[in-house]
Amino acid sequence: MTRNQDNDFTATRPEPQSLWRRGFADFSLLFIIISNLIIIYLAERQGWLVGEVLIIFWAQSVIIGVANFIRILGLKEFSTKGLEINDQPVAETQESKVQIAIFFLIHYNIFHLAYLTFIIAEHSKDFTDMFTVLWIAAIIFLMALSHFYSLYHHWNKDYKDKKPNLGHIMFYPYIRIIPMHLCIVFAPQDMLLYFMILKTVADAGMHMAEHSIFRR
Repeated sequence: MTRNQDNDFTATRPEPQSLWRRGFADFSLLFIIISNLIIIYLAERQGWLVGEVLIIFWAQSVIIGVANFIRILGLKEFSTKGLEINDQPVAETQESKVQIAIFFLIHYNIFHLAYLTFIIAEHSKDFTDMFTVLWIAAIIFLMALSHFYSLYHHWNKDYKDKKPNLGHIMFYPYIRIIPMHLCIVFAPQDMLLYFMILKTVADAGMHMAEHSIFRR
């Protein structure tokens, strides 16, 4: 926020329209939306089962975590305000950054190992059609391209001339993957289409919000 001559504080935040305008000009966002629409189309066209869709969402979530791991390692300037390990404040050093990145990657994927175990236990019978499995592998590859292109596209735009908080960056992916986990818990076969649409909208919204926050 900025301070004027009358000692009043005025918050400076982007107008809502500017966020949407920037979003639709973002090719990485369009890439993410298109990949989600392809999933919806194929799932409906080929009658995919819940497990077949969930494994794609799970893989996307892991990809988001890997991209965030790379993002943390790529930081040159950062703040560790409020971040503690074993009740001790984390120093703003490159060694600390690497330790935090590794901690995030391990902690994040422990959750995903648990979710993968759940998917296999509950939906292993869904993975019997080899043709569908090949489609799933291709879509996961497309998802990886979309998210790593997004990372590349925003690399010199996010955090420009700023010192982002390392703890906040660690936290963002957990918010981003909530729709996937809700789908894992609640999605019945007859409601799968609606959950995929909800997940696509949430994906697009979180992508725009995430990079808007990163640039403040």
